[in-house]
Amino acid sequence: MAKKLNIEQATQSLVLLAQQFPECFTLATPQPLKINIKQDILEAWGSKPYLSKTKLQQALFYYTHSAAYLNAFKLEPVRVDLQGSPVEDVLNSDRDHAAKQYMLRYGKPKAKSPRTSVKHDKNSSAPPQPFTPRAETQVKIIKTK
Repeated sequence: MAKKLNIEQATQSLVLLAQQFPECFTLATPQPLKINIKQDILEAWGSKPYLSKTKLQQALFYYTHSAAYLNAFKLEPVRVDLQGSPVEDVLNSDRDHAAKQYMLRYGKPKAKSPRTSVKHDKNSSAPPQPFTPRAETQVKIIKTK
């Protein structure tokens, strides 16, 4: 997408889609959508679209990349159309792709920053010194009224 996704705008667009197609866009429990459902939405709207193509695309992107939607591929055996009717089976390749996308976006643990540790000389009898920051690195907090 060329433009940055505006989450608030995408959410508003999703609410509109959920109002118009409640059997298809269930925000609480998403279901895998029919492939190319964007075209079905545009055809259903006819010559008076409720959203621009860009806003529709952003809303669908936001919906289909959510954790709940990606998890739906584990649970739901079929994809649904605008009326919520099953139209095609969810393929194993679709499930695998959704699982990979989920791991990329949500399941991957944050990388830990490398810690610099002070090494203690094992041959030395002196205990390791506790770390104390130098005076120039200490921050003084000043309360304002």
